[in-house]
Amino acid sequence: MKIAILGGTFNPPHFGHLFFANEVRQKFGFDKIIFVPTYISPHKQYSILSSSKDRLEMLKLATKDIPWALVSDCDIKRGVITRTVDTIDDINKLYNLTDKPSFIIGDDLAPTFHLWKNPKELVEKANIIIGVRENLSFDFKYSHSLIKNRVFPLSSSEIRERVSSGLDIDFLLPKEVIEYIRENGLYRSNSKD
Repeated sequence: MKIAILGGTFNPPHFGHLFFANEVRQKFGFDKIIFVPTYISPHKQYSILSSSKDRLEMLKLATKDIPWALVSDCDIKRGVITRTVDTIDDINKLYNLTDKPSFIIGDDLAPTFHLWKNPKELVEKANIIIGVRENLSFDFKYSHSLIKNRVFPLSSSEIRERVSSGLDIDFLLPKEVIEYIRENGLYRSNSKD
């Protein structure tokens, strides 16, 4: 089975994530894309971070009707900041992979890839695919493939801000995720997450 791994905070997951994953799947011929929500991302800081349980549940809701999408809670189960090389090991064990998986990163993370835990080992264990949104130039000395990540005028931070301000989020993410956000009071200015 040819698989790719898309890690992220998914705070919350939205149509931009799903669209990009499908673009990668189609371009490279993957059978499955495994979405792996982080427990806490070592690469980003958040002022509003929903619980890992909430983010995992939203991701499951967002992908439930997508036959090529899988969701793994391996990083969340670890309960600490997880490094990508450890995630790759977990996915290989969980899915008993015989082929080298691919790992998808955004162009925002590529310039600091060399600072990640064991980047050389990571590249040995997974093919790297970089989604390029803008005409950025960066030095990436490791073997990789590029895919144009069409700019989807949407971000998780924008969705959180809209919810906090009481603005509409319809058509930005799957309706099941919208319902979950509303039912659980996520991202409201008076919430404790």
